[in-house]
Amino acid sequence: LKIELTNNVYKSVGNFWGVYFENERWSQTTTRIWECYRDNNQCQPHIFHNNMNEAELRAWFYTFFDRYL
Repeated sequence: LKIELTNNVYKSVGNFWGVYFENERWSQTTTRIWECYRDNNQCQPHIFHNNMNEAELRAWFYTFFDRYL
């Protein structure tokens, strides 16, 4: 992964959200998914955190998939 990302990561891209996410045909759907996720208290640190191991991440992803996708 490090090799793939070398020289392919951009920081501080102006208007990133507007350019790449708003007004796409799928943007309303992803916004509704996010709002449902947020409104069901799924943003708590004990549910998804920065130092998850593979098993924790898989469990989180499968739960997210089953509930929201």
